[in-house]
Amino acid sequence: MGKPEEFSFSPIGWIQSPYSTKFGVPRQPGLAPSIVSRVKFKDDFRIQTALKGLEQFSHLWVIFVFHKHGAKDWKPTVRPPRLGGAKKMGVLASRSPHRPNPIGLSVVELVRLDLSAPKGAEIEIQGGDFVDGTPVLDVKPYIAYADVIENSISGWASQPIKKYSVSFTEQALAELKDLFENGHGVRFANDLEGFLKQIEEVLSLDPRPASQKTRDGAEDPKSQGQNYGFELAGVDVQYEIKSDGFLVFSCKILSD
Repeated sequence: MGKPEEFSFSPIGWIQSPYSTKFGVPRQPGLAPSIVSRVKFKDDFRIQTALKGLEQFSHLWVIFVFHKHGAKDWKPTVRPPRLGGAKKMGVLASRSPHRPNPIGLSVVELVRLDLSAPKGAEIEIQGGDFVDGTPVLDVKPYIAYADVIENSISGWASQPIKKYSVSFTEQALAELKDLFENGHGVRFANDLEGFLKQIEEVLSLDPRPASQKTRDGAEDPKSQGQNYGFELAGVDVQYEIKSDGFLVFSCKILSD
């Protein structure tokens, strides 16, 4: 066996996402199906031509780069949050972004393809798990007869995702209503109802870092009353842990 080859790839586009940081991003695609993102492609007529026909598919695969950490310090084992951080697994037996090559693969719903968008073609997608600015290496159509595997086994990740109930105070609802009624708007959401649904989907997954969730479990009575926050589409969402789930008490825009 000769010397291993090295490969170099350039992005064909970048993600425009309501997640400005990794905090709050669902750990898998499809867990927050109402979240709207876009893939903005290079302003290149070849890319524009290459996308023709993609609108015939309902879903697609996005191949991307975990660009926020690089692969400098990857380790062969990780502690998956799904296992509470208590067990180690091989990194290649997980979907951790800290991999030998920081490449990700997500399936998303294709909402709209715009080949004539200014400064390059773009596609609107739902259910993505991407940080804003994520480089995209490729997109491929999702094909059910080949991509759906019946009777597949999900190993240590087979248990259902735990979800929590989400409610809003009158103050939080009033703040959000004010944003939409006074023309501030919220990127990636068309109306108040849609944005409330997005917040609920993200927050129901408990978006806190794994270490924080392990230390201060949402079901632990000692955690009740503690306040946390995350950013979604430029809105600072503040919430409190309650005995019956999470209570959003403040939603203020960070910048116009």
